Amino acid sequence: MLWLCNPNNPTGTVIEKAYLKELITRNPQVCFVIDQSYEFFTVQPLFSPDEAVDFPNVLLLHSMTKRYAVPGLRLLTKACSVVCVLIVCLGLSIS
Repeated sequence: MLWLCNPNNPTGTVIEKAYLKELITRNPQVCFVIDQSYEFFTVQPLFSPDEAVDFPNVLLLHSMTKRYAVPGLRLLTKACSVVCVLIVCLGLSIS
């Protein structure tokens, strides 16, 4: 598993989308968790959910606390994120 913050906090560094796609494509055995919580602090293009769907080894995370200023939902969001990461990375199925 590789966890990436894109854009990074506190540096603001953004991984170019083309480079990220190449990295993901060349490493299908790696689960990429891409935390885009700070997406609204950059004008550079980032992964969209529609693009991420094409990669079974990618899990995108977003933050309602940054976008909608609702910090009370952070705990629920993180708990759900951990469960999703485990499901995706361990290849589990929900029936």
